[in-house]
Amino acid sequence: MVLDQDGKPCIVTHYGAAGVRLLAGMRASVLALLNTGNDIILDEMPVDKTVMPAWREVLAGYDAYWVALRAPLDVIEQREDERNHGRHIGNARGHEGHGMDGRFDLVLDTAELSPDARAIAIIDAFSNQARGSSGR
Repeated sequence: MVLDQDGKPCIVTHYGAAGVRLLAGMRASVLALLNTGNDIILDEMPVDKTVMPAWREVLAGYDAYWVALRAPLDVIEQREDERNHGRHIGNARGHEGHGMDGRFDLVLDTAELSPDARAIAIIDAFSNQARGSSGR
């Protein structure tokens, strides 16, 4: 088990060649959907620092709304422990902050908002803006 400087478990995911191809294929698939007139809601968990810049590059020129969901590390670690029952502890710590640089149109704290409240906040934030991310 790898420990960080505070002595806490820390797991970092690394993509091999197959993972890199998979992510490139996913981006190409989303572009194909957009280019055929579809609107997309994409939920990404950026496990390394390359994921979000790649999405930002691919979606440049499209009407994309960027939403960041954040929570304090202790809250994320508690959720991780409950979800995994003690297995794979350290993913939250190992990936904390990845993908959170750059501009976001909306930032929500998931420690303070229920899933329903988050959905309502997103709908409210973007309901008055132009719809359709398929146009360039």
